[in-house]
Amino acid sequence: MLYNAHMPAQTEIPRQPVQKEPVGPLIGIGIIVILALFGALYFWAAVVNGRINSSDQLPLITGNDTSTTTFSTTTITVVK
Repeated sequence: MLYNAHMPAQTEIPRQPVQKEPVGPLIGIGIIVILALFGALYFWAAVVNGRINSSDQLPLITGNDTSTTTFSTTTITVVK
């Protein structure tokens, strides 16, 4: 740096590094939105095609309902 007697000395101002915006969260949100749109389109297409009816729903089976429980009576023998 040249020094001139008639001009004050110039000092360089330190520049702060430019902060980059994180891209990862934006990509993650974009993927979730796209998957939600595909799910909505799939559900909408199923409704339009008539696949989802009240008669197609599975019956409610509670945890203590034993009428649908079957037990296997098969015996396994291990021979050495």
